Amino acid sequence: MDTEDLVATALKKYKQNVYYEQLDLFRRKTLAEYECSKSYNDNINKFVGHIDRLKKGEIPTDITQLINTIQYHILPKSIKNIPDINEAHFLSNDKTSNEYSLEGVNYFIEAPVELRLIDVIWIMKVGVLLDSKLCNSCFGNRLNERMKRPDDRSSHLYKLYNKR
Repeated sequence: MDTEDLVATALKKYKQNVYYEQLDLFRRKTLAEYECSKSYNDNINKFVGHIDRLKKGEIPTDITQLINTIQYHILPKSIKNIPDINEAHFLSNDKTSNEYSLEGVNYFIEAPVELRLIDVIWIMKVGVLLDSKLCNSCFGNRLNERMKRPDDRSSHLYKLYNKR
């Protein structure tokens, strides 16, 4: 598979993964902005060049710059019940208290699409080898069986957890 096909396949797999992700809406926004950009085709072509250089062991300075733009978002998992309030709890912009106590938080990384695509390419090339060594009783984000075929150009990355 040449580099252009590799990037196109990785993008297809990433887009399907984002589609099925239900918590990280920030990733959807980042992908939508990337695809709707006027420089989308130029960005893809530039990224193909970056992958060619990475294959040769070079690290393009643009990749280092992208790494430096990584940020994160924190969202509450749930809010502890407040004993004085006997109402149902739901998140809204209307505050019912001056202070809230969180039971936990979720961290969401905000990374450029190019770095996410490098992640998918790594999964396609190395993750397949690692996943094949795991036993069948290991669950979580297991790779789709199609990924093990060398000619795989499907949109499938992971097995759907609820379909196992």
